[in-house]
Amino acid sequence: MKIELLGGYTKEELESRVRRIASAGKLSRFPGNVFEVVQSCNDTEKNIKLIKRIIGMGHKSIIEHDYLVFALCDVTPIVEQTIIGYRLTSFTIKSRREVDFRNVGFYVPDFKTVKGDRLDSRELKLDYNNYMKSLFTKYGELVDEGLPIEDCRYILPYSYHSNIVMGCDANELFRITSDLLYGKMAKIDEAKELGAKLANMMGEACPYLVSSLKKEENKKTNINIVKDMYEYVKEMKEDKFLKITVCDDNKTVFNYIMKKLKKINGIEVLDVSHMSRKVIRQGTEDIPIEYYYTEISLSNVDKWDAIKFLITKLEIKPEEVIAIGDNINDKKMIENAGLGVVMQGSTPVVTEVADYITDSNNDEGVAKILQKYYKNINF
Repeated sequence: MKIELLGGYTKEELESRVRRIASAGKLSRFPGNVFEVVQSCNDTEKNIKLIKRIIGMGHKSIIEHDYLVFALCDVTPIVEQTIIGYRLTSFTIKSRREVDFRNVGFYVPDFKTVKGDRLDSRELKLDYNNYMKSLFTKYGELVDEGLPIEDCRYILPYSYHSNIVMGCDANELFRITSDLLYGKMAKIDEAKELGAKLANMMGEACPYLVSSLKKEENKKTNINIVKDMYEYVKEMKEDKFLKITVCDDNKTVFNYIMKKLKKINGIEVLDVSHMSRKVIRQGTEDIPIEYYYTEISLSNVDKWDAIKFLITKLEIKPEEVIAIGDNINDKKMIENAGLGVVMQGSTPVVTEVADYITDSNNDEGVAKILQKYYKNINF
């Protein structure tokens, strides 16, 4: 796979693009007219800092004023269909109705099992290569016999190499790259490879975006729908996970799952299950849903264990620690800290072991407890 940015790399091009974005970001708060705003954005380094600051405030839409065009070489239809799914992306694909594809080559995957174990089988790879070649050979024979190329294309495998010209604004590029690296497409090696190449290119083409992409990596969360939660957690235990949240909308099923999970050695299941309500968007409708959830962690993974590690390094005594929480997974640290604080309306099991009850999150309970014990803190 090869990828190239079509224009935009030169110093002059980059300065022009960055100036355009900074002007758009500055316009809403600058007292002058739009032409005065543009004239004021003549320092590239300051413009990049301004854009980063605006993005950090959550206003990423300004980078939609930056448009980039890429050439993608030797990608499969899987990547094609991924890109087509982004509605704000423009694309041109090599036509299977017009071009003879017999010599375009094909993608060879890194053979792995569904569990991610690599299959180092020369015989399997040889069979795969021979089968792919036979399909392209048959395709060529059909073309040579005079069949229309648009009919012959039906025999092409999903592994054939194609070429794409893709254009999108920088915000859409960020979304595509994040999905390829950290979304559900990341499970596909070719898609993740494309994401990595786009991310590397963004370092030069969009210097204002790189730090945001790194933050996106830190926010990565894996969401899996599994058939057998018991077997899934048993296998996951070997990967030293930090926390798994289990959800189900059926209380009877959920309680059955909880009962089974507690039989697994080496993990801790919260004793209290929680029911949550939220509204999800489906098409044009808002649909309210309810589900029960709890948390699973390894037996040696606990907030208090982390605090103990930290205070040992800093030579702080446990009785000098204030721990603030509101849920069952905070119980151990609230019990052991010098001052254990819970929020108003916390889970009863945690409230029972607390030394102090502060106001709720909505009423700035954390700020109030800090001001009570640290007089020099102002909010």
